[in-house]
Amino acid sequence: MIADVFQPMGAKPAPDFILTLADKDITSNIRNRLISLNMVDNGGLSADQLSISLDDSDGLMVLPRRGAILELFLGWENSALIGQGKFIVDTIVHSGAPDMIMITARSIDFRGSLNESRTQSYSDATFGEIVQQISARNGLREPYLSNELAATRIPHVDQTDETDVQFLSRLALANSARVTVKYQRLQFIRPGYGRNPRGEPNPFKTLIRNDGDSHRFELKDRGSYTGVSASWLNTKQPEQANSSVQIERTNRLENASVTQHPAARPSNHATTEQQQSGSYMVGKEKQVYHIAKIFRDKETAMRAAKSLFEQLQRGIATFSITLATGQPDLFPETPIKVYGFKEAIDQQLWVVNKVSHTLSNGGFFSNLELNVYIEGIDIATKET
Repeated sequence: MIADVFQPMGAKPAPDFILTLADKDITSNIRNRLISLNMVDNGGLSADQLSISLDDSDGLMVLPRRGAILELFLGWENSALIGQGKFIVDTIVHSGAPDMIMITARSIDFRGSLNESRTQSYSDATFGEIVQQISARNGLREPYLSNELAATRIPHVDQTDETDVQFLSRLALANSARVTVKYQRLQFIRPGYGRNPRGEPNPFKTLIRNDGDSHRFELKDRGSYTGVSASWLNTKQPEQANSSVQIERTNRLENASVTQHPAARPSNHATTEQQQSGSYMVGKEKQVYHIAKIFRDKETAMRAAKSLFEQLQRGIATFSITLATGQPDLFPETPIKVYGFKEAIDQQLWVVNKVSHTLSNGGFFSNLELNVYIEGIDIATKET
């Protein structure tokens, strides 16, 4: 945060960065050549991307090799810089005149074993055991995931002519999770809950309207379901063959522990107005989505219904904002509280889904894409 940066009176803080190549600091070599730098953190298995444009008008720059590892730190002068991840160079472009080098690097090596198709079955295993096996065969570091997710029992799942990337993405989605690869490590989070891969809550951040250059709020009535149902076929007990489970939204937590923005004003809205705002976001009552697929057992049906339910709740509304002053400590699953917009927007708690940091001659700014924060949503389960 800019307020935390110490500067002499009257001075404006300047953006700063550190870039390493194969663990060697090359910042001083490229600082005066930097045209633009952009880092996109997607928060999922879509690879995070680092794009760098450098001035080579004197022809003295050496092209990096494909597969080289870059590590980026972003922030402000006289303040601790925040690590943004490691990236593997996969595209190099030299153009002119004037001569310029454009480098694109991604957080996942798409040439590696993660992207080799394979066929394999996993039976009577936990989610954690499957992830450990895939991490080991791809030479990755110890994975990060919550104890709850790691202990989830997977009766049977097939990986049929799929890459490990595709299979892990599908397996995570079926269990209300999302997978990414950072620092050569598989990491799993439950999107929308504002928690880190270990399952620990991330601290709230507060933004006010004056923090942003522009914003966009979009409410999606189509698909604003308040419940999801799924059915399973119990072949061992035919009398229960038509069993189904339904998950419904019953309430939303209106209050959460939020670090207040120094410029934020307390809300004067009454509780009734807060409840009306919550209803505005929820949409039609008792609008239930029925999954057409028939699942093999109750547990699988339950997980599928819960996963889809959470996806629908996150997507009820979206909010994006471009921060005039970049905040490098914002990353996917950072929970956000906003002030100074419409009541429905201010009353809703948000969570970062995607963040893009850009540094150039024009300054340092951050673009955030936010989804609905669902940690406080109460649900009821009905079985028939």
